[in-house]
Amino acid sequence: MKISVITVCFNAAETIADTMESIRSQSHPDIEYIVVDGGSTDATISIIEQYSDVVSLLLTGPDDGMYHAANKGISAASGEIIGMLNADDFYADRDVLRDVAIAVMEGSDAVYGDLHYVDRKNPQTIIRNW
Repeated sequence: MKISVITVCFNAAETIADTMESIRSQSHPDIEYIVVDGGSTDATISIIEQYSDVVSLLLTGPDDGMYHAANKGISAASGEIIGMLNADDFYADRDVLRDVAIAVMEGSDAVYGDLHYVDRKNPQTIIRNW
């Protein structure tokens, strides 16, 4: 079961590598990773290019905001499941997408996960659960 994950970003050089490492580490074998960049002027694009083994599609250029960019990514997605992962977020462990696929195959119509807000300098420290 293919899972399309979309990351929308703009000038996210400080955090985008962690997001992409999170995708790279996933145990689920069939991931389409789409990055929609709003025309970043920092090092975001060069960092994304370092993850060409992970990125299935990079769409870059001006857009009309985050939701417009997200819809561009959704329109390009070909997975049976579509998920969003923001450019300053990462998955809690390597089996998140595998667990999502299992839940959908078992009959779930939608899947969500709790959020852990973590300390930027020490991601092992949870500041807030949501």
